[in-house]
This record gives sequence, C-alpha cells and structure tokens, in this order.
Amino acid sequence: MDSPVRDYKCILRRKESPTAIWTKATLQLYPESHGRRFTAAAFSCMVKDVIDLDTVSLVADNKENPAVVLPIMFPSEAKRTFTVCVPPLNSRYSKAYQLVEMVEVGRLLGADHYFFYNYSTEWNVDVVLNHYKSRGLATIIQWSLPLALQINGTDGTSEEARLHYFGQLVMLNDCLNRNRGASKYVIFQDLDELLIPKNHQSWNDMLNSLPANMAAYMFRSSFFHLDWPNTGLDSNVINEIAKPYKAYAFIKQYREERIFGRSVRSKYIVDPLQVQVVGVHNVWKFRKGGKSYHVPPEVALVHHYREMKQNQQIRSQRDNSTLRYIGALYQIQRTWRSLLHIPLGPMN
Repeated sequence: MDSPVRDYKCILRRKESPTAIWTKATLQLYPESHGRRFTAAAFSCMVKDVIDLDTVSLVADNKENPAVVLPIMFPSEAKRTFTVCVPPLNSRYSKAYQLVEMVEVGRLLGADHYFFYNYSTEWNVDVVLNHYKSRGLATIIQWSLPLALQINGTDGTSEEARLHYFGQLVMLNDCLNRNRGASKYVIFQDLDELLIPKNHQSWNDMLNSLPANMAAYMFRSSFFHLDWPNTGLDSNVINEIAKPYKAYAFIKQYREERIFGRSVRSKYIVDPLQVQVVGVHNVWKFRKGGKSYHVPPEVALVHHYREMKQNQQIRSQRDNSTLRYIGALYQIQRTWRSLLHIPLGPMN
C-alpha cells in the first residue's frame, strides 16, 4: 500500500512471434485491505487485438526484463452450471469430514465443480482433495504466498500479518475470473457453510423462482451451534451414517433465532459475466448494467456451522430444512468407504 511505484506497463507476446506489444497497465486496488500493509489489486492491460496473444508480463518504472511471464487464459464456452469457490485451506486444515459433507451436500443441490485453494493442509485432507480431483469434481490450486507475505502464526488473523487471511480477497477474484465464461454461476462459500433452499430441491429450481438475469443473488446467514444438543430425530440413517461421519448438517437442527442482516456474513451466487470485483461478503463492482438481488431468508439461508461456547442466553429455533437432502448421507457413506483408513479429522 505504501509503494511509490505507480507507472506500470504490460508486455504481451503472440504465439511464435518475437515482437513484444507494450501497453499501459491500469492499477485497481481492491477494497477490504483491513489496514494491512499489502492488499489485493488488479492490473488491466488494454489491447485492441487479442488474437493469438499467448503471454503477458508486468513491469514497473520502465524496466524491460519481467520477473514473471504468465500464460493468458481465454474464456471458454460455459461447460458448468454451478461452480463453488472455497477460501484458502489453511493452518494444516485436517477436518476431512467437513470437506466431504460440503461437497456431497453441494452436489445434491446442483454443484458441478469445486475450486479449492490449498495453503496448508494435513495429509488426510490431501487424500480427499485428490479423490475429488481424480473424479473431475475439483480443481486444486496450490496457494503459495510470496515469502514476504507469509502469515505469522497459525490462524492468519494476528495484527502482525501483512496480508489479510491468506490472501482471501485475491483468491475470490482469481476464482471469479477463472470461471468467467466457463460457468454460468459461481458460488462463494466457506467450508463450514451450506447454502440451503427452504422451498426448492436445488439451487437451479430456487434461482428459477427469483427475478431473472441478476448479476448477484445475495443470501443472509445464521449460526448453527455445534455445542447445542443434537436433533431429536432417531433413525438408522442418522445413527449409522450422520453421526459416525460427523455430518453435522443432519445432526444439528437448531440455529440462532437471529438472522444476520444484508451484507453481514452474507454469501452469494453470481453470474461471472456481469460481475467485476467480489468481496468476502458482498459484490464490490458490477459490469455495466449488473444488479444484485437480496434473497429473502424464507427462500434460502446460509447455514453456518461452528462451535460458539457463550455464556449469554441465545434464543434458538428448530430448523430441519437440511433433512430434505438426507440422500446426501448415502453418498457421504460411499465416499468414506472408498477412502478406507483415512482419518476423518481433526488431526491437530
């Protein structure tokens, strides 16, 4: 943020051509730096003709030798309907049970593919990630921050960290851009969250009931406390699958009565062709004409499962809407049976 350099240029090259194309690079700082020394940013290289362009580089202060040469990725025809982008796995993440539940419930809801950004994981999670990758369900991106930006400590939240939460903002927009033209919709959600429709069986059915052609559909959130009592439902599928495999979406049926307001812990589904910049809980910039629609919580809600031991009394209410997707438990069971001897976690 304190860099004096403001003169950047792009160097573009065509396939099998030694001639370089120089153009001015426009710098855009993304919001949500959280007061850290480093923030997410995008450089735009304006060119008139993109035919056969192959690589791009960035230089500053009229330097001629770039440090990195990047391949140019061109948008493809949409081959997926719903792609899910997951924030960086970090701190030797080892809750493999959580990962499997999120993927299998999401698949039942309509997820075609997942993008995982791996900063730091335990070996059991690596096995699960490779399991989904081998089946064409996941893309794994090794998320290695430059040495100067390595996170101090294990949680990435200390004030000494130079970059907010493992470069999450960079990751979110990287995933947005990788899927522009490749996926009709992109969903952003954390590992401990599930986007659950209340009146529909799938994300697609839900969106078809909402105003059409929105650039972003925003969803409000509520906490499901993992330390609260289990559901009273006593069935073979719960006792034999949900409990042994820690499928908390089917065990924990009590949430806070409180539902967070708009853009407070919200998550969203976007049309990547209409969105320019996304944030953690909202969309910062639309492409021309893009608009957002705030989905009422009675239509869909983000279920956020987390341990929250608190002294004060919190009003709760029963919410068993996930039981309509109980069929996901059988796929969770099949997945773990194909991963025999792999610990569910956590391992640290």
